[in-house]
Amino acid sequence: SESGVFAYWYSDALVKSLSHNQILYDNLEGKTTSVTFPDTHLGRQLKIVAKMINSRMERGTDADLFYCSTGGWDTHSQALVNQENLFANVDASFKAFADEMKVAN
Repeated sequence: SESGVFAYWYSDALVKSLSHNQILYDNLEGKTTSVTFPDTHLGRQLKIVAKMINSRMERGTDADLFYCSTGGWDTHSQALVNQENLFANVDASFKAFADEMKVAN
């Protein structure tokens, strides 16, 4: 039975995507950072961004666009304490990222 043109296109796109994903994974797995990033959701995201930036040559790109996010800002109790902790996380994460960019470049 014939699967159709879209099935072949989808299958081809899936195989290419999986191949590119493996190449990216292998590339990033070999990258290290000089700076210790906070072990937080934002810190881990920015560490991956630093590794991606550091892998531009291998990936053949000179520009990227990255999106990072952090939550927890909708505080209903102990707002001042919670926001101080949230800002401390943002500060520490972006400091580590900035320091890594200075070392890498």
